[in-house]
Amino acid sequence: YLEQEVNEVFQTQGRVPPENLSIWVENLCSRAGGLFIWGSTAIKLISQSYRPADMLSSLAAGQMTNSSDLYGLYDTVLGSSTIPWDDEVARNDFSHVLGLILLSKVPLTLATLEAMLGFPSLDIISSFQSVIAHDAVNHTLPVHLFHTSFSDYLMSRDPKTNKWFVDVPTEQLFIAKQCFHNMRENLKFNICDIESSFMKNEEIPILEELIKERIPKCLEYSCCFWAEHLSEVTESAAQTELHSSLVTFFEEYFLHWLEVLSLTRNLRDWAGHS
Repeated sequence: YLEQEVNEVFQTQGRVPPENLSIWVENLCSRAGGLFIWGSTAIKLISQSYRPADMLSSLAAGQMTNSSDLYGLYDTVLGSSTIPWDDEVARNDFSHVLGLILLSKVPLTLATLEAMLGFPSLDIISSFQSVIAHDAVNHTLPVHLFHTSFSDYLMSRDPKTNKWFVDVPTEQLFIAKQCFHNMRENLKFNICDIESSFMKNEEIPILEELIKERIPKCLEYSCCFWAEHLSEVTESAAQTELHSSLVTFFEEYFLHWLEVLSLTRNLRDWAGHS
């Protein structure tokens, strides 16, 4: 498998394979230690490298720190990216992007991810194509991790020594705040401008078109899952921070929230649950 995939990388990029390719592939197999996910991640890392031969030789020779184990390979993936890890803003953006991918209740497309986040995320996601799957052509497919071990890796690192640690309580708070923000900014009375409130949903002829036009996916997600994310915020200081948002929700746009759930056919599933 590894020999075929490595050869395909060089053929796809129009490069001549190095003379000692077979030796490097054998070393790569040894370092994989029978873990298919290690081998497949290494191939993706090599394929997205500007100099695939150099990346292959480094991985095969074990020059990357702890590259002989899966978490060590993930260290290599993140450490060799273009993210400026010493920049606090860049680190926070990375944590928010990966946190939302890891903790969202359903897989989200790139557009919905960015609407939930409130900032562009394509550069971050594109930097980790060896571990994050996304639709690079039209961005209509959900963004997801290739393997759950990367999720375990991100959430189990020591934050004192690892710059790309994803702190789950922090990201749960961030997601809950973004849900309330999306609802506050987008919910309103008669959001689809339906002419009569006496009509049943199934009697509205262009309801589906109106929903697509007036109810963005980030709002639908927020309306369905805000309560779940809120319930997962367990630290008292964070709960206090969200208290005013919760009060505002019930005082100002509770009925508008019910309307969106009804229009999107989520009322039965999520109103009582929330």
